[in-house]
Amino acid sequence: MGDKYDPDRMTFEDLDLTDMEAVDEWLNHAVTKALHEDLRRAFRREPAAHQREMISRSLAADEERLRELDEALTTREYEPEARAALEQLRAALDGVVTAARLRLIELDDEE
Repeated sequence: MGDKYDPDRMTFEDLDLTDMEAVDEWLNHAVTKALHEDLRRAFRREPAAHQREMISRSLAADEERLRELDEALTTREYEPEARAALEQLRAALDGVVTAARLRLIELDDEE
């Protein structure tokens, strides 16, 4: 990895969110991935009703963000680097929305 994120000497709050390389290093760092996996496992141990409530609330907000992002990408001009970053963000957010919808289906099937 690069030198813009080091979990041994930094916290997320130290991260420069305007630096796409730093954000990419944080997202792809093994420590970050392990933390996200731990959080996923802990969340799946919660009761189905609690999961459904939290996912539904988050899904509604993420779908609104996705609509806003789609509108911005279709109605505004961006420098190529900025457009690429926004398209990458859009793809990631779309993945989150899809995963949330699939988990809601799984929860329905478990009942």
